Amino acid sequence: MPGVASGANRIVIENPKSKVDLVKAQGRWLVDEPIRATTADPAMKQLLQTLGTLPISRFADDVEMQDASLGLQSPIASIQVESPLDTGAGARRVRIERLDVGGPADVARTTMFVRVSAVIQKDGVQVESAWGPLVAVVDRARLDSIAGDVSVYASKAVLRTSAADVTSIRVVDPRGGRAAYRRTIDGWFVADGEGRPNVKVEGERAKAIREFVELLCGERAAEVRPDDAEKFEVVWTIETGVSEGPLPVVDLVRCSIQGKPRVGIHVKGVLRLYDVDAERQIEAWSRALFNP
Repeated sequence: MPGVASGANRIVIENPKSKVDLVKAQGRWLVDEPIRATTADPAMKQLLQTLGTLPISRFADDVEMQDASLGLQSPIASIQVESPLDTGAGARRVRIERLDVGGPADVARTTMFVRVSAVIQKDGVQVESAWGPLVAVVDRARLDSIAGDVSVYASKAVLRTSAADVTSIRVVDPRGGRAAYRRTIDGWFVADGEGRPNVKVEGERAKAIREFVELLCGERAAEVRPDDAEKFEVVWTIETGVSEGPLPVVDLVRCSIQGKPRVGIHVKGVLRLYDVDAERQIEAWSRALFNP
């Protein structure tokens, strides 16, 4: 798939247990399924590079191609790449390249049989075969490096902005506690009822605001997953803003994952979970923000 880095606008990675759908919109890659989230740029760069340079060790001969033992009747994984061929507003033609992974091609299981093909669709209907299907042998380690876990591709950052660009934060807890802050060139200030800077924030409270904003904007989550936790308890509701306007409202939650208590940040159907150290930090931030 040598043109995947420059031409692809959709990549679907699927196995019997999971499916990850990645789409490119306005020049940026996004996760579209099983959650909707921005992607982590390094992970997408690695995926595109791996797909674009995936080498074939050898092609299978005619006898091998008919052999059911290749495992291609029930592939263990598949990768589909869609690349638009038309740039105008007329009929949309798309090249769809597909790679199905079958069984091992050698006794040591270091290589795998794959089936590769490409078709051309016009307005969603297949109109011609571009090439294939062909059966080939590919190094297993290269295939194993292509993750099928959405947590690999989804950005670990809650907010897609730099911490330095966040100019306001308002935190509300379910019991009615409220804390609002605004940043100016002189630092963070307590915000009044109109959202204007009032008293300058110093010491532990200033540190808590800075570190919490860095958590929201940094690649800090230990795991990104759909919001299918067993139980949610909202600890805070957080509103942040930049100079151009508000950012998405998010909830800091306590939840249960397979019976284990966790702390996470929930936004638009996506749950980001954090490690034990981050949980301790959040407790300390809570005391500083609400009880200065």
